[in-house]
Amino acid sequence: MTRIYLLIIFILGSFKSFCQESPLPGDSLSKYSYSLLGFSNSPNADFGTCFFIKQNDNLFLVTAKHTLYNCDTVTKREYAAFKYAIVFIPTLFNAIQFSVPQTIDTCFGIERDTDLLVLKVDKTLFKDVNTVEKFVLPPFKKLGDIEIFGQGMRTDSSFVGFDKQHHIYLPRNTFKVFTAMPILNTKYIDNIHYIIEIEKFRIDNWLKGFSGSPTFLQDDETKKWRLCGVLVQGLIPDSNEHKGAILVVKPEYIFQSINRFQ
Repeated sequence: MTRIYLLIIFILGSFKSFCQESPLPGDSLSKYSYSLLGFSNSPNADFGTCFFIKQNDNLFLVTAKHTLYNCDTVTKREYAAFKYAIVFIPTLFNAIQFSVPQTIDTCFGIERDTDLLVLKVDKTLFKDVNTVEKFVLPPFKKLGDIEIFGQGMRTDSSFVGFDKQHHIYLPRNTFKVFTAMPILNTKYIDNIHYIIEIEKFRIDNWLKGFSGSPTFLQDDETKKWRLCGVLVQGLIPDSNEHKGAILVVKPEYIFQSINRFQ
């Protein structure tokens, strides 16, 4: 991965909070989320969120795979949707750019696919980015609040820059967390994700840009924040009775992907 310096217009919008106001200072967990923009030579582009984690003196970028890849419905093979990706580093007013690796992985349903992308990046970036490994252990024991920061982006012909950073705050007792769930009309059980079922706040279309966000959960016993995993999908409800759910890839799958680089 190479670093490039861009003339970027940063539009520092206020945090857009969903659900309820968070008791956290605005920058306490938001600094771990970074905007990820996929693009090609055409005007088409799309955005998501990523974050960084260190292990054994190496640095890795983590995001949701579908932010940069699509599935061919005929061949059932994944392919890169974009040639390049840019990660914006707002504290330094610069960015890093990399080529999106090609793949021929098979497309599976969400119950069998982590939808997780882990890439090894230049470890000289250690000093430039905030990393989440300190939030991994020990695992959370008792459910507290949930905080998620996703990066909203805007693109047009004149500039690429920050539009706003979105924020989800779910207080304790407003959601349930399932560690596994049977998939209707199949023989599969989803053990890959935490399924966070929201009970009091309806999910509509405001999850755009959250894919790949680190999801933090406060251990209500120790009051410490822990990495719950990677947000990869929101399940929009089909009625007012069901508020919707968020699918979060469990942290152990991040380390399974990292181990492939060892």
